[in-house]
Amino acid sequence: MDRTITIAKKTVVIPFLAIYIVAMGVCTFFDREIAEWILFPGNLFGKIFEVVGVLPPLFAGIFFGEALIFTRTPRNRKASLTIGSLGVIGSSAFSILAIVNLNPPFVWLFVAVILGWSVGSYFLIASIREHSTEALRRVAVIALIVTLVAILGQTLAKHLFNRPRYIALDEDTPYTPWYVHHPFAFDSSFPSGHTSQTTVLLVLLYLPTFCPKFKKKAYVPCCAALAAALILTVAISRMTLGVHYATDVLTGFALTFTALLLCDRFVPSPPLSNALAKE
Repeated sequence: MDRTITIAKKTVVIPFLAIYIVAMGVCTFFDREIAEWILFPGNLFGKIFEVVGVLPPLFAGIFFGEALIFTRTPRNRKASLTIGSLGVIGSSAFSILAIVNLNPPFVWLFVAVILGWSVGSYFLIASIREHSTEALRRVAVIALIVTLVAILGQTLAKHLFNRPRYIALDEDTPYTPWYVHHPFAFDSSFPSGHTSQTTVLLVLLYLPTFCPKFKKKAYVPCCAALAAALILTVAISRMTLGVHYATDVLTGFALTFTALLLCDRFVPSPPLSNALAKE
């Protein structure tokens, strides 16, 4: 019997919560020491993945935004056009703004990537929707919600906690634990936006839902391992630059992953969507 891919199970949720709580408890006590130990200002590794960490929500927002637009039905035409357009435009604008603030020379390269990926996404979606329209729509809804949380959720959380970055600490800006609101932080550290955004890569786990060629049993574990490696790499790179603490990157991941679990649990599955089919 075919089954729709799902990750919102007790075998995932309970271990995730337990690991997050324990890790946050430990890192809360050693946050400053870990930040001091891993600090390597201006390193190339950190600068490279500072850019890489912006890419997942850009690619997901454009592809799944277009997917929602091109799989619209008369019943949900306006909603699909509105939400899909916001996904495409919003993720593109956010990525360009992020690069302007981080690495201005890369702006034109990002514009070219956005245009190229927008055109490429159209042809990819055209080849998929003839066979898996309903499944593609479900994954598009999940991906767009998760991308929105990764972009806007972490931004809101930054303003709520307003934690000074490690490299900004001085006599006038003392170290502040993540759970204490700091009223004067200019550039908030908690949670890590880059880690939150990179976690969007986990939507790749849904690719077998609408692409039969990826239904091989090895795909999901390999994809999960690749996504985990990139998420960890980006998280570490942010810490080496001194712009985030361990608790920042842990919570950045947890924020997006929680959104993914909730969407996976509550977004209705189309009756014909099937991934990792068991004959």
